[in-house]
Amino acid sequence: MPKRYISAISIGSSRIKGAVGCIDTATGSLTVLAIDEQPISGSVRYGWVNNVEEVSNHIAGIVARLQAVQAVAPRKIESVYVGISGRSLASNPHKVSLRLQGEQKITADTMAMLQRDAYESFHTDYDIVGIMPGDFTVDNIPTVNPVGSYGNTVAGTYNIFTCRPQLLRNIHRVFDDRLSLDIAGTVILPVAESELVLTSDERRLGCMLVDLGSETTTVSIYKDGELRYLATIPIGGRNITRDIASLGVTEERAEDFKVVYGDAMPDESATVPPSAVGDILSDIVVGHYIQARAGEIAANIMAHVDYAGMRLSDLTAGIILVGGGARLRNFGHLIENESKLHVRIGVPSSNVRIADSSIQPVREVDIISLLNSSVVMGSDVECVIEPKPVNVQSSRSDAYEGTPGRQGYVIDDTDDDSDMTLFDDDPDPDDLPEFETPERQVKKKSIPEPQKPSRWISIRDRIIHVMKGPDEEDDE
Repeated sequence: MPKRYISAISIGSSRIKGAVGCIDTATGSLTVLAIDEQPISGSVRYGWVNNVEEVSNHIAGIVARLQAVQAVAPRKIESVYVGISGRSLASNPHKVSLRLQGEQKITADTMAMLQRDAYESFHTDYDIVGIMPGDFTVDNIPTVNPVGSYGNTVAGTYNIFTCRPQLLRNIHRVFDDRLSLDIAGTVILPVAESELVLTSDERRLGCMLVDLGSETTTVSIYKDGELRYLATIPIGGRNITRDIASLGVTEERAEDFKVVYGDAMPDESATVPPSAVGDILSDIVVGHYIQARAGEIAANIMAHVDYAGMRLSDLTAGIILVGGGARLRNFGHLIENESKLHVRIGVPSSNVRIADSSIQPVREVDIISLLNSSVVMGSDVECVIEPKPVNVQSSRSDAYEGTPGRQGYVIDDTDDDSDMTLFDDDPDPDDLPEFETPERQVKKKSIPEPQKPSRWISIRDRIIHVMKGPDEEDDE
């Protein structure tokens, strides 16, 4: 069964993740083979790379560990899909129209021309990182798919995704300059997550996808099958951690407390040992800090329904939560109370298989969605390559390298004199003084030089000579 191996990197504010998966090219199903991650602090801020060298070193370690996984080895990662997210990521609706020469049939080429006009006519100081079609009309009549219709004009609204130029520049500095890894594609992370966890009915009926990360929260609203709104809020789960740390403990200890004991809603029956945070701190005080910040995050999320020009009643399918911050106990219930809508946790679709039982799909939606984006885009890029076998030939003209039992190497016999070729019938390098190394010189010095015969041996040979007769000498 033919398979295509892909890999992806997700750069978040609190951790960097990498993954390798394989796609069944016959069915399009994705199998996640391995996921690895590296916690970080300070080298990525609000979704963009702040310290190129640190991030590069972390990714190099992730790649090495992924390549060592049994399900991946001996394949090597040569390219990756990279997620684009963060504070500066935004979706900008842009409407364009195209007047045809009389009533004509609208073809795929017509729609490609319309999208190109949308891209070229949108002016911004930010980098354009993606474009997604939205609503269409033919002669002012709404239509889902204009291809095949006849009309005089066709118009469409496109979502054009932009981000700060520095975001992309630093990503290319990491992968192109530092790691020499090809970027198979840059993927809008919130869109990739929606493809992984939302159903077609949810997108059609209307829903909100919330990715609550460490330093940012991304809100995406879908209606009638299309993305209507996308915005990033500069607030996330780390704000809760820092609130706890401000009470006099380290950020690491505050994070542990949040994960183990944190609760977004007050629960009178819950008991927390005072020593869980610090002997001088009251669990009641800490709980108030957590609940106050969680309430602020929830209020910011719900405000974006109004910013999108929509009402809560438009979100019939409810709210779907993903991201590490959304795992705060009872945060879903808090959003449910604020919105009066159904809230669920986003999980990967049934078309994704997990090969390693230690992988928790709910926790890895971000990186799995980047692998899945290759399926959605219909890409045929092979990111993880199996090394080609080396053929050893006896012919002098054939190249071979490092094979046991042979004497030398061929670097590339198609190049000029800079390549050095050595074969069995060539002189031994030890016989060539210009190639002598200190190690060889030491080896030669360690071999004792031939010694002259001792005096006793010389006397013995003379006595034997004298005792021999003349005839015996002639016989010799």
